[in-house]
Amino acid sequence: MAIRPIDNYAQQANGITSDYPHGSARNVSTPAADDGTPLEAAWVQDMAGWHQSLLAEAGLTNSDISGIPEEVGNSDYLKALKRIIAEHLGVKGVITGLEVENNPSAPTAEARFKPGRGIANNIPNEMIVHTTLLNKFLNEAWAPGNNAGGNFDPSIILDETIHFMVIKNTTTGAVDAGFTHNLDGSTLPAGYDAFIRVASMQLNSALFYEFTQYGDYFYFKDRLTILFSNNHSSGTGTITLNSRAPVDIRARALCYFTVNTTGTAHFTGVFYNDEQGRPKLNDTNAFDYSLGGRGGIALNLEQQLTESNVFKLGYFNQSTENTFRMHQYGWVDTKRRRG
Repeated sequence: MAIRPIDNYAQQANGITSDYPHGSARNVSTPAADDGTPLEAAWVQDMAGWHQSLLAEAGLTNSDISGIPEEVGNSDYLKALKRIIAEHLGVKGVITGLEVENNPSAPTAEARFKPGRGIANNIPNEMIVHTTLLNKFLNEAWAPGNNAGGNFDPSIILDETIHFMVIKNTTTGAVDAGFTHNLDGSTLPAGYDAFIRVASMQLNSALFYEFTQYGDYFYFKDRLTILFSNNHSSGTGTITLNSRAPVDIRARALCYFTVNTTGTAHFTGVFYNDEQGRPKLNDTNAFDYSLGGRGGIALNLEQQLTESNVFKLGYFNQSTENTFRMHQYGWVDTKRRRG
């Protein structure tokens, strides 16, 4: 329900125009005249009802309301409107843009966060909008702004997964970015309470690998050899593989697997999801080849990981000698867009 000034105050409001199709407020012609729009309770309550409906729909309670007049950069009503839009149009963790890359001037030490927007991972319907390129150093303590330190944690853990996060101070609206080993946002800088994980990477000691991102796919600049295993005689065996995909996010390792044999061979294998040897998720991780004479097989593999970046190859072969090689050329992180 809403008041139409032209109906409720026909003698004291401006008529219908294209800008105000329901009438508009009008000043009195003289101080004693009665031809100006009155500030009656109904008129004020009509506006107050709209404003308070915004706050209620957004879930803002008394403790969330500043209690001071609205101003640019500090508007409770604007905050409420953004939350309502996010609730109806967004899903937790879903993002547009917010891709990352190596900073060309220091590719293994500094990462660049690209502009974009998305819903926070940890606060329902909280929109985070990042508008500029932002460069952050991995091995320097976090500080706000561009070309500044980006590490939220006390120290970097060598060869462990690091998470790239865009962060927001929901009180001031400030947006920044940085890195942490903690998925739960427990080490965010003071004042920053909302975050989106936009990417993750397994570190190369205390440095970034050089990589390129295309949506949910991350490709190493140079492929990594994660398995070289010689002289496998006829029989059955299991080989443990250590990928360089990030852990804890159910990433998929992008690999290239080869088998070379010195003689006639029949080779059957299956890749398991993890070091416990749990069953594969689908038949694309199984293969069955026959080789006549010297030769080899090669296949691309997207290996789904679970709790760690370790998985297994179980095999059976009939050959006097086999050489196995596994190269990893990247990983897939679909969770960054699913939330």
